[in-house]
Parts: sequence; C-alpha cells; structure tokens
Amino acid sequence: MKYPERRLEFYRNGELSEPMAAPMKILLADDDPHIHLIVTLWLNRNGHEVISARNGSEALKKLKSEIFDGLITDVNMPLMKGVDLVKEVLSGPCSLRMIVVLTSRCDTTQLRQELEHPRVYVFNKPFSPARLTELIDTINQEEAPTDENKPTINITQSS
Repeated sequence: MKYPERRLEFYRNGELSEPMAAPMKILLADDDPHIHLIVTLWLNRNGHEVISARNGSEALKKLKSEIFDGLITDVNMPLMKGVDLVKEVLSGPCSLRMIVVLTSRCDTTQLRQELEHPRVYVFNKPFSPARLTELIDTINQEEAPTDENKPTINITQSS
C-alpha cells in the first residue's frame, strides 16, 4: 500500500493558507509583564521567536549583541524611553524589518511625525494582539533578505 505524500498544512482564521515564511526573531521592550505575556503567546503561536527586555536600555544592549528581525517597544519605560530607543536604532544602519511602537497617548499625531519612517508602525493601547500578529505576518511574507545578503545591525556604542 502506497501512502500519500505528507505535507504541512497551515491554518489562519480557520482557513487553509500558504505556509509562513521563516519565523521572525523579535525583541519586545516593555516594562509591563502582561504585555510580555500576551505578545509572546500570540507571536509564539504563529511561530515567531520573542526575546524580552524590560526597558529601553536593556533592549539597546540586546540589539547591539544579537540580530533581530523586528522590535516592539513601549513608549514609556524606565531608564530609556521607547522613543529614544527607536531614534537611536534609526540613527545608524539598521536591518530591522519593522519597529512597532506601543503607546497609551491619546494624540499619536506628534509621535507618528516624530518617528516617521517606512518601517515604524504605531499601535495605540489597548491594542489587538491579532492585528499586531497580522501586521508581523504580512511583513514576514514580504521578500525577506536571505542569510547570504542579510545585513547585520550596526548600532554605534555611545561614549
């Protein structure tokens, strides 16, 4: 008896869909443990790897020592604000495919203008984890750099 060829099937919203691209490695910088739990659960469920940082300073150290595909950061954190973290990351060569900024500010117009960049997305709190995951999966489906041509992040050490 010949068995049919096995294939992996992927389901999104109950529908059979195309396989996901290689998982993204995402740095999550937020001082709220509930945000860490929710975002990590949702992104892990979709195959992504999430590394945690509790503030902007810790996140910057991790960005200097590891390669990430994306950054999710809160605006208000101790030691280094998320806005300062994003500005530092964008001030030099950056291989991050996306930066998501989470904010509880009512008026995000100024924040969006301050961080205007094609790879920066602003989400108001409370936010939909499903919408965040959908954004990341959409970015991940876009043509990603291969290991051979993927640039490394180069954030200069401040003196």
